[in-house]
Formats: sequence, structure tokens, C-alpha cells
Amino acid sequence: MRIDAWLQKATKTLRETGVGSPLLEAQVLAAKAMGQSRMWVLIHPEAEITADADQLLDRRANWEPLAYIVGSREFYGLELEINHHVLVPRQDTESVVDEALRVLGGNKSPAILDLCTGSGCIALALKHSLPEASVTASDLSEEALEVARRNGESLGLDVEWIHSDLFQKLPNKKFDLIVTNPPYIARGEVIGKDVAAFEPEIALYAEDTGAEIMQRIAVDAGHHVNPGGFLVVECGLIQTQRFLNLFQASGWKLIEKIGDDGGWWGFSLRSPVR
Repeated sequence: MRIDAWLQKATKTLRETGVGSPLLEAQVLAAKAMGQSRMWVLIHPEAEITADADQLLDRRANWEPLAYIVGSREFYGLELEINHHVLVPRQDTESVVDEALRVLGGNKSPAILDLCTGSGCIALALKHSLPEASVTASDLSEEALEVARRNGESLGLDVEWIHSDLFQKLPNKKFDLIVTNPPYIARGEVIGKDVAAFEPEIALYAEDTGAEIMQRIAVDAGHHVNPGGFLVVECGLIQTQRFLNLFQASGWKLIEKIGDDGGWWGFSLRSPVR
């Protein structure tokens, strides 16, 4: 089958499935199947599509995230390896990076910690934006850290990767900025079927109520920031006020809410006085 005919079929299938950008995703799948760029696919409509294309289409029609199928995702202008051991970086998280850079102001060489780093997307975006920064990133998942390390190596960005349960392996370290997108979903909470079926549970769920990990960070993070330091947190639309209350109860001062007209999914804070 020619590429143009396959694209018509695939676009129809993905549209009926409910995929948001069916034509674009069909082109990306065709490019993956052909081992070429999306632009190559667009300028070679007469080429014969490979047999692998239908298998890729079936995976996407079954709601497997596109990033897992193609093995990569662009984040903050950086091309990252993505697999089933890490969450797929979201566009919303780019706003978290923007806010982290904003609160740092003119500090060009801050000490930064990215808790629950996953693919390393936040840590690497910050290191790329602030080459003189000292960036540390930690995660409980060794498999996720391997993905993050490979991303750092492929991009030539020097980040210290630490296998740690939050601050456990960082007892005496302090930072100018801590940024985190930790697990915050409660068991039993209804989430998208693509997320629930394919993304790693260790990066999604926080025990029973969803607040357990946020509570630990709210209590402990103040011992790991320098005076006047900052914390930038990403969480879900539904839980944001609840989590903000946890941090404020531990002395953190709200600077800014992160979001858009659809709501807010994060916030930046200034460190409590110790």
C-alpha cells in the first residue's frame, strides 16, 4: 500500500478511536515504520509503506501512548528517549520549567534538585537553560534513572543522577531550588485509560489518598533549601489546593500558581524560615 493511502486509512482509524490529532499521529507512525522523518513521509506519498505500520497503528488504536510506540518525545526543545519505565512528559510540565527559571531570576549558577525525575525531562531542561547550574536529580526507580542517564549522555548535559527515596540519599545537601512532579494519584481514582494501562504505577500512585508523598516533601523539603530558596511543584488539577494547603501548613509561602484558563496544576513557593 502507498503511504498516502495508508495515511488516509490510519487517520480514519485514529479519528474513530478518539485520538486528538489523528493525521499528525498517523504521519508520525508512518515515519517510525519507514525509519524516516515525518517530512520524508510527506514528500514521498508514492512510497510503499512497510508491514510494520499496521502493527504500530494497532498499538495506538489500543491507546498506547505515541511516545512509547516511537520511543521518544520532544520536551522543551530537547529530544528525549521515552519508554514504559517513565512517564510521558507533558506540555504542562514545560510551564513548570518556565516557572522554575522565573523564580531563580538572575541566578545563573544555582544548585537545583529535581525530585522524582523520571525521564529527566525537568532536570535536563533546566541544565540546558542554565549551563552553569549544578543540577541533581533523584528517583526511586532504578529503571527510570537509567533512561534519564541515557538522555543526559545523549544530550551532553552533566546532571548528577541519584537513586533515592526522596531525600534519603541527600541527608546534608541543600539547594537554591527544588522542583518536583511526584506521584500524587490516589488508588481507585479514575484516570485516562492510556495512562492507567501503560504508564508506570510507581510514578503515578501515592499509596491510598494520593497525598502521602506530597506530605513528606512538604515537611522535609524545608531542610534541603538554602535561605530564601524555592520549591516548584506540579500536581493534578483536582488536588492542587489540597496540596498547596499541605505546604503552607509547613511554612512554605506561595509565590505563584501555575496553570491556564483551564485551571492550575502547580505552584511555586518560597522556603519557610528555619
